[in-house]
Amino acid sequence: MELFGKNNRAKRLISYAASFGDTTLERLNCYGVNKQIEEFLCKFDAISVRDKNSAGIIESLTGKECLQHFDPVLIGNIE
Repeated sequence: MELFGKNNRAKRLISYAASFGDTTLERLNCYGVNKQIEEFLCKFDAISVRDKNSAGIIESLTGKECLQHFDPVLIGNIE
């Protein structure tokens, strides 16, 4: 849950190009963690994601619109 901001004491929380991978909103509901994740995500000042699935999950849970950015790994030279 630390990845979602649990126990964070920063003055501002910002996420850059986060991803839920192949996790779906249905899976979060199935495991009963959707409300807890929603609570943590609502504390973020800004969230960007790298894919439509992650944007859909965050927007469904928080009502906040997300910006989409490139995966940070794809931006740099991989050699």
